[in-house]
Amino acid sequence: MGDWLVEMHDWLRGELKEVRAELDCGTPRALRLRCAGLCTALTRHHTGEARNIFPLLAERFPALAPTLAKLDEEHIVVARLQEEIERLVEVETDPVRLRAEFDRLQSALDSHFAYEERTLVAALNVLLPAPG
Repeated sequence: MGDWLVEMHDWLRGELKEVRAELDCGTPRALRLRCAGLCTALTRHHTGEARNIFPLLAERFPALAPTLAKLDEEHIVVARLQEEIERLVEVETDPVRLRAEFDRLQSALDSHFAYEERTLVAALNVLLPAPG
């Protein structure tokens, strides 16, 4: 499960790069669609972690409680950034501000993913090892 988490993060990183490129040269409609897709994927990913994975980790590895609490807090920050970007994309506001907000989101996610991978991958691989 830990290796799968890294694969999911890598996919999301790729999506972030594609949305960033869309900010620079895409049409407003294409940008709205890409942004909506990315935001949906991030929300599902973080919701799944919070509802399913984090409780299992907390039960099996109580020492991870502070890490899981920090990750939950980061999920809230990311959700707020997503909401602001979605709002900016919908109103087709200042592209400079939109790029700046997106860069904040990308930076927050880069840090979040790296921390999560450093702190949870080994425990996830023990908790839910790959079949075979």
